[in-house]
Amino acid sequence: MEYLVQYGRPGYLGRFQSDHEWPRDTSVVIESPRGRERGIVLAPAQPTLAHLVDHHATGAIIDASPPDDDTALSSLGDAILHRAQTLADDSGLSLSFIDIEILLDGTAILDALVFAECNADSVFETLSEEFGRPIKLHDVSRAPSEAMTPSTGCGKEGCGSAGGSGSDKGCTSCGSGCSTGGCSKGKVKDADELTTYFANLRKQMESPTDRYPLH
Repeated sequence: MEYLVQYGRPGYLGRFQSDHEWPRDTSVVIESPRGRERGIVLAPAQPTLAHLVDHHATGAIIDASPPDDDTALSSLGDAILHRAQTLADDSGLSLSFIDIEILLDGTAILDALVFAECNADSVFETLSEEFGRPIKLHDVSRAPSEAMTPSTGCGKEGCGSAGGSGSDKGCTSCGSGCSTGGCSKGKVKDADELTTYFANLRKQMESPTDRYPLH
């Protein structure tokens, strides 16, 4: 059976297969395009709702989600976020890292605004080495369908997205600084203004809200 599941801090919506029945609002572990992470079951997937879901956002429901223990992950996320911005500033890169998610499989996903074309290979290679985990870039400057890509790299030969060494380290081997999304061009607001905006948006998304039936 296939279910609509909401996952990730941005509130992605995907279709996930399972051999079990899952009630609405059940917290589950899913294998998403980004990796293994938590999600919330919304409803059985119906053909009439297919247009709401990105065709890349598919996967499987693995199990019910264990209780959250986010204290250690929050501290780790803050450390990675701060270190990433320091490395980017020291390298003169036009990047502003604004948020981070750490998935259940250990993958860290950095949300960033990209102000100009750049090569972030050295930043992500250093982060992967220092923190011992795959670290990817989610470019919020791009459209959702472009920025949220499967965890198989940017499509260029030799470009990987898993942790490890050489060409498999942090999706930093293609020479374009892609890290699942790539650096892009475009005008944006002031970095401090955008950082404040996304921090407030995150608080709103994490606040309890009423849900309405899906038809």
